[in-house]
Amino acid sequence: MNERIHHLLDRWLAEAPQQPFIHLPGGRSLSFADLG
Repeated sequence: MNERIHHLLDRWLAEAPQQPFIHLPGGRSLSFADLG
């Protein structure tokens, strides 16, 4: 695998925008769409 991280993030944003990217304290999370 020789992809750059921003290419992976772009692909995940297109394929699964509502999937959690990161879980935060307090039960909150950010999705890929939140990052986009």
